[in-house]
Amino acid sequence: TFRCAEGGITIAVTAKNAYRLYLDGEMLLHGPARTAHGYARVDEIPLEGLAPDVLHHIAVEVVVYGDTYNGYSNECTLEAGLLALEVTQNGRVLCATGCDDWQVCRLNARLPRTERTSHSRTCCEVFDLRAPQPDWQHGVHPDFVPAETCADPVYLKRHSPLPLMEEHLIRKRIAFGSCRIDENIVLEPSFWNRE
Repeated sequence: TFRCAEGGITIAVTAKNAYRLYLDGEMLLHGPARTAHGYARVDEIPLEGLAPDVLHHIAVEVVVYGDTYNGYSNECTLEAGLLALEVTQNGRVLCATGCDDWQVCRLNARLPRTERTSHSRTCCEVFDLRAPQPDWQHGVHPDFVPAETCADPVYLKRHSPLPLMEEHLIRKRIAFGSCRIDENIVLEPSFWNRE
């Protein structure tokens, strides 16, 4: 959480695997940009028009943090998970990972070990909607001990444009794929969706 005065805010964030960044419950960004082993691309998001002297909640959902995902956590560089974030205003740090006011929790509704289609593919996300889901995007969650990072990457500024996160409806559908379903085939449930 942080409070700000009038003026622009900048959020700088990077991770070693897929993340979603939220501000006051609204998703701002999905990343990270890919890079090589030992490097991390930093996304910088300028924010204007935030209400001053109001407590703002920033939250980041990371697919893997610290421990590895079936032997590795990054899609292509085999490095341990990492999250680094800093909120600044006019050069003053308002909030950052590594500070005492930053909290970490494990989202029990999302299963930690899910199927991978192959190496260098994004992790599948499977959620158990019956599990308790506290309002972690607004700071309501059980605390969890954060993992120590074993290496500090070289941070690179991202130069490609960020996505606008705008919804565009399909104007005209030209064609779509199809498949045939054989109702007589019986498949055993996979390990992550058994009762």
